Amino acid sequence: MQDVDILIVAETGGHERYLECIHRHPRLRLAGVVDSARAARTQLAHCPPALLLLDVRHPQRDGLELMRAIVAAGSATGTVFASTCHDRALCARALACGAFDYLLLPLDTRRLCDTLERFIVFHDAMAATASPTQAAIDTLLALRAARAPGAQPSGFSQATLRRVQALFLTVPGEHSAHSVARRTGLCATTARRCLEHCVESRFLHARLVHGHVGRPQRVFRHAG
Repeated sequence: MQDVDILIVAETGGHERYLECIHRHPRLRLAGVVDSARAARTQLAHCPPALLLLDVRHPQRDGLELMRAIVAAGSATGTVFASTCHDRALCARALACGAFDYLLLPLDTRRLCDTLERFIVFHDAMAATASPTQAAIDTLLALRAARAPGAQPSGFSQATLRRVQALFLTVPGEHSAHSVARRTGLCATTARRCLEHCVESRFLHARLVHGHVGRPQRVFRHAG
């Protein structure tokens, strides 16, 4: 899978908090750091990244205008909007302009890392969804929320659940619990728990396959 490029726009400095999360993940790559919306426009025109981390002094003006310009240009670049402003109208406008997430400052690093993890899954799923079904669209929309679709039982994390869901969105076909565990690096028990949860939440369908030798095997496929 390709790296996910991120451009940081940090007018007030302090971009080290963003770098901490980016460098922590092997799929994320820093495309650059700029200190103004104007500089971001220039870079977006020449080499648009997959994601823009937007932290500007005047979010009502520079931030929203930049997001509108991205949409008007037909760019697929996603945006994570970070602001000290607790204004409901600003939040609503940012989301209406297509923000993948809206983060309040001072930044919660764990919250940002969770957002970036969700964006990676979202980015991969979009690339793999050539002709989206309603189930696939529902999953993509749910990835923009802080939680994955369906109520999560104990025994595994949201990141683990998204890793399993990403496998079915990016690698078509049927998978057994053993193959899911092998491909995701999870233990077999955790993989089975995630798979059964995905069946209960209707993200996956399951069926029994009768082989020539041994017991029937349960296999899973995306419900989309």
